[in-house]
Amino acid sequence: MEKQNRIQMNFLTGKPISGDMQEILDRLSKGEYVGVDEINATKEIQEARSHINHSTPTIELRGRQEFQEHIMDQYLQNVKAAKVDEKGKVEYTEDVKRGKRLDIVIGLPASGKSSAVVDKISTKYHSRVLDNDIIKTMIPEYNNGWGASVVHKESQEIMESISVISRCRDENLVMPKVGGDVGMIRKAVITAKRAGYQVYLHYVELSREKATGRMLHRFLSTGRFLAPELIDKYDNPEIGNLVLKTYETIKEDGWIDGYSRWNNDVEVGENPRFIEGKGLQDDFYDRIGNSQRVEKDTAEWKHGLVGEKKNNRKSPTENKQSLIERIKQNQEKLKEDDSRKPMKLAKESINQERQEL
Repeated sequence: MEKQNRIQMNFLTGKPISGDMQEILDRLSKGEYVGVDEINATKEIQEARSHINHSTPTIELRGRQEFQEHIMDQYLQNVKAAKVDEKGKVEYTEDVKRGKRLDIVIGLPASGKSSAVVDKISTKYHSRVLDNDIIKTMIPEYNNGWGASVVHKESQEIMESISVISRCRDENLVMPKVGGDVGMIRKAVITAKRAGYQVYLHYVELSREKATGRMLHRFLSTGRFLAPELIDKYDNPEIGNLVLKTYETIKEDGWIDGYSRWNNDVEVGENPRFIEGKGLQDDFYDRIGNSQRVEKDTAEWKHGLVGEKKNNRKSPTENKQSLIERIKQNQEKLKEDDSRKPMKLAKESINQERQEL
């Protein structure tokens, strides 16, 4: 359970929050359902929406190639593996290890994926953090969240290129995702497996109500806006919890090498609670959080090697030319023709990859 944290002031206006907003926060903290329409009707959210940038998506603007190359280079140079100091401050400055390991961490927006699991995995395995939200903050039009929808597609495209280049280098990677689209997560898993990676899936669970409450607290205390619909679209009474469904589906697919599930409904600063896991080393559980039971006998865990399942999927050995080989060939082409940019070559590999999957 969380301690009730009553916010007295709205960061954006410097004024006390409304009674309606405080009531909603109190109800959400108790795990009570509050509809999106009721949240959107509050004065605070209505004021916030008046500041949202509805300009043309940056991906549609011309002449962005050089800018995108710059963002990609800056990310590769400055966003590496996590380092946590004694005060708990996280910096992504540590060297990245080349061990062909990918950890995918899924959970609702505002569920605490990064602090609960992502940063700890990055620290343990020296994995580069592939976080699309970091890319967004590097694009001026993002403007502290007011232009989130404007930069969304462009940030995704830049991150795809970064992911390809990082896999080409055999880097350890950790990727936070919402996980509401099972097809997207499956694609990431299969692509990495075909490149020779070991892949692990981790689910950070938090109820829709608690996640929405945290999102509102963050907005009111920092000004960082996230539309309530972005949580509700993945978990509501009509469709259920799409992230949980993705976790269960991928877990049973047989492609991944291991998985874990954590409950992050804990006090601020506490570690998440372990729910289940397989195919992972014992010290992994200790690194992430409070685990009362650790899966010690992993012999029964059948690694999801591609080709063991009776379906139409291709195994890594069945591919005539792997994605990683094609990228290395593209790198050789770069030496011969400096006019071909790394991002352009990454896009070529992404297009080939999409045709195969």
